[in-house]
Amino acid sequence: MTALELISFKQTIKEEFPENFPDDWELISSWSSMQMLLIMTAIDDQYKVLISHEDFKQATSVEELFEITRQKNN
Repeated sequence: MTALELISFKQTIKEEFPENFPDDWELISSWSSMQMLLIMTAIDDQYKVLISHEDFKQATSVEELFEITRQKNN
């Protein structure tokens, strides 16, 4: 994973939130299952990778979600 790829990935996710996006999404005050679906859709749109609910729950950080996305994209 390059730093530029991770920055781009974080930007894709941040676009779905009106507030500052922390690395730990459970700290977001507006967190909901709808936010998870929006992130999943954004990843699919940007990276053409379908992230399952199970994949998402395994990731504890943006970096881990990025790594899952990257692995599925190979």
